[in-house]
Amino acid sequence: MTRKAFFEARALGFEYFETDVVLSADGELFAWHTTSGLTSDTSDRLRERGAARLVDLLFHADFEYAKWNLEVKALDAVGPLLEFLQRNEVVLRGRVWLSVGWNPFVGQRARNYWVSADLTARSAMRTRPGDGGGRFPISAHQINGLFVVLFGTGRGRTFPCIQLPVPVLLRWPAKLVVKRAHKRGVQVHVWTASRESTMRWCYRNGVDGVLTDEPALLMVVLDDEHRRAAGETTTGNRLVTAA
Repeated sequence: MTRKAFFEARALGFEYFETDVVLSADGELFAWHTTSGLTSDTSDRLRERGAARLVDLLFHADFEYAKWNLEVKALDAVGPLLEFLQRNEVVLRGRVWLSVGWNPFVGQRARNYWVSADLTARSAMRTRPGDGGGRFPISAHQINGLFVVLFGTGRGRTFPCIQLPVPVLLRWPAKLVVKRAHKRGVQVHVWTASRESTMRWCYRNGVDGVLTDEPALLMVVLDDEHRRAAGETTTGNRLVTAA
């Protein structure tokens, strides 16, 4: 998402945001999506492309009460990101959690960093919000988290959520995944749901979080489904939306 897209989504009423975090070539943290989590761009170049500095989003007045899922994919961004969070813990605690995508080494480095930086934080990356023991909880690595949820096996059995791509969720017995996750106190977040039919499926099957590139459409779908659940007249199964 670009800086403009974040503010547009906030104007629609969204309070929960997910973004990749990358480290620019000159050492600044940006909210910017890349497949690898790496960039060779400088800060100036990223701004030209529409990216937002992480600090400018998290501390902007429009996002004062927003919640953030920060995904770090590359090892080079782990230390700078956790140092940033540690410096701003008083303001950001309870507003931020982390995810590591498909890279288990990133998650391990994050945990190791906390231990080496502050021994009192050795559980910081594992506890769920509300447990009282962690500063910034971390979601499960997708594959490991899926096995923990379904079979109770795997490493790191305590985590706030599992994030699954749409193809994985729809290929597995999805309702079972959601049911067992909730039984273990784990949320299910799905990415990237940008089709109306997928959004509706997520809502009707108890998915807790939807990552989308179409926030305006998602807001209409949510309003429509809320009305449907309340027994009110809705727009029907299909929505007419502008291209």
